[in-house]
Amino acid sequence: MSSSKTVSSTTLLVVAASAAVSGCFDTAATPFPPGLEPLDATNVASFPPAVDGDPCPEALVLARAGEVGRATVVHARGCVHAPLDVVWRAIQNPQTGRDPSSTDPPFMVIAAPSPDECDGDYETQLHVDDVVDVDFRLCWRHEVIEGTDEAPLLTATRWQKVWGTTIITSLEGSLLARPHPDDPSLTMIEYEYHFDAIIDDPERMEAYLTAIFGRLRDDAHGVMLLPADY
Repeated sequence: MSSSKTVSSTTLLVVAASAAVSGCFDTAATPFPPGLEPLDATNVASFPPAVDGDPCPEALVLARAGEVGRATVVHARGCVHAPLDVVWRAIQNPQTGRDPSSTDPPFMVIAAPSPDECDGDYETQLHVDDVVDVDFRLCWRHEVIEGTDEAPLLTATRWQKVWGTTIITSLEGSLLARPHPDDPSLTMIEYEYHFDAIIDDPERMEAYLTAIFGRLRDDAHGVMLLPADY
C-alpha cells in the first residue's frame, strides 16, 4: 500500500519471543520488510492461558493499549486450532477481514487496485448506511516472513484506510501468525489496531477484532462465512 511505506523507512527488528508464550522461545530478532512490521513494538495482550492440557484455547484476549498520537490502540492475541498453512489461506480471504455486523451492503473486493492508491494484494470497499453515509477503502497486504506459502513459519498482514470518508482520519492494523511452539497444529494470532475517527471508542475496535478473529477461525475450520456478498 502506498501510504504504508511511510509507516517505517527502515526494516524493524521484532523480538520473536515477545509473540510466544513466556519461556517458550529464546530471544531472536525477526526482520520484517518495510510496511509489514507490527504496528507497535510490544503487543500488550496475553495469550489465552492453558486449560486442561490445551496449551492455547481457541479464544481471543483483548487489551487496550492507550493512544499513539490521536489514534486509539487495541491489541489482541489468541489461537486458532488449525495449522498455520490452513490459517494462512484463511487470512488471505478478504471475507475474514470484515465485520458484517458493523457495515452494510455493498461490500466489494478490488482485486487489482490502482498502485497509486494501494500497492498491496487487494482492496476492500465498505459502506455504512447511517445518518451520514460512510464509504471507505482498505488496502490489504499479506506476506510470508519465514518459510514458504506451502509451509509458512511466520506470516504478516497489514491493512490501512487509503480512501474515503474524512470521518475516519486514520485506520490501520497488523496481524502476525505463527505455529504454537508446543503444538504446531495450533496457530498463534496477534492483532494490533489503531483507529482515529470522530467516534473511535475502544469498544467498537474490540468488537471488530472479535468479529474478524471469529471469521478467521470459522474459515480455517471450513465453516461457510455469511454474508459472502462479493
